[in-house]
Amino acid sequence: MNDARPTLGPLAAGVILLTLGAAAIHLYLAPIEFGTGATLFGVLFVLNGLGYLTMLAVIYAPLGFLAPFRLAARVILIVIAAASIGAYFYVGVFDTIGWVEKAVEAGLILLVLIETVSARGAAEPAPR
Repeated sequence: MNDARPTLGPLAAGVILLTLGAAAIHLYLAPIEFGTGATLFGVLFVLNGLGYLTMLAVIYAPLGFLAPFRLAARVILIVIAAASIGAYFYVGVFDTIGWVEKAVEAGLILLVLIETVSARGAAEPAPR
């Protein structure tokens, strides 16, 4: 998992697509939030979208110096998605795009967990 060049299998493709989708939705909604005068929510939407993109780059960019940070980036990606889900229910503004986004984030959490566990299992040597 901490290789300089991360492998891009089906799980990675799913994580990449779901992360890009989550980031796109948040960055799309940010100007709408700014337009309502709720600037704090607009800033949070932008930061959420940028956080998704940053963690995605740390996890999958083929740069050796990022390798030690990949596990932390996966954990942070899960935390960002979970915090976004929690914030959605806390704010209580329920709409279709919000429910779609929560499904994307729940799927993202699941895929990142599966990918992390499978990558760590493959990195450990077999017992003798």
